[in-house]
Amino acid sequence: MTPALGVRVICVDEMRPIAVKTYSGEEWKVGTNRSTFEPDEGRRGQWWVHAAFEPATGQATLVLSPSRDRATHIQLLEKVISEFPAEQWLIIEDNLSMHASRQTHLALAA
Repeated sequence: MTPALGVRVICVDEMRPIAVKTYSGEEWKVGTNRSTFEPDEGRRGQWWVHAAFEPATGQATLVLSPSRDRATHIQLLEKVISEFPAEQWLIIEDNLSMHASRQTHLALAA
């Protein structure tokens, strides 16, 4: 099924928190001494990834947030409206309560 002319189909979802961690990089050392590395296993926090994807074009956008909340979801929807210009959008989401919240509906109506 093909959407009507002027309608863009956008898939929206969140991804569980990603742990931010320091990883070692490659470093070459000139000379006879061995290169050494002191591991740092410390965590630097967690971030949620809120993303929107248009299957027809492959275009995507995302918002990073320290939590999964309505404000970030609304921020993502506003970003979708600005980065995916169209007469209408068909947004496909899961049934998470914040997607159908009153605040989300009011933000979309504005």
